[in-house]
Amino acid sequence: MQTDPAEAPPKVSSTWTHRFLQRYPKYHVRKQKTLDVERKTSHDAGELGNWFERYKVLVEEKVIQRADIHNFDKTGFQIGISDDEGVVTREVKRPLTLASSSNCELVIVIEMISGDRVFCHL
Repeated sequence: MQTDPAEAPPKVSSTWTHRFLQRYPKYHVRKQKTLDVERKTSHDAGELGNWFERYKVLVEEKVIQRADIHNFDKTGFQIGISDDEGVVTREVKRPLTLASSSNCELVIVIEMISGDRVFCHL
């Protein structure tokens, strides 16, 4: 145990996590995925279900054809941000997400789809 604040703390070896997990089998390594803060807070199954029910009623009410329904989807790749991270946890079922800031440089991919076919990829 280090007691002198003037000394540098000892370094943990590269095999420390592996040895720890062998000693404590109740812990697991899980991948933690990064997710934008706004997207993370919008993941409410009840709200999504309500939105799709309202959407279905509107499409039927307005007699909108599948070919007239379009979706634009965008995904971004953060430049300089590492991949998903491993997390040591006892929780084996709950999804692990890490809120990340949108304040970074992105490469964006956009796809446009109609109700009956794909139009383009950008």
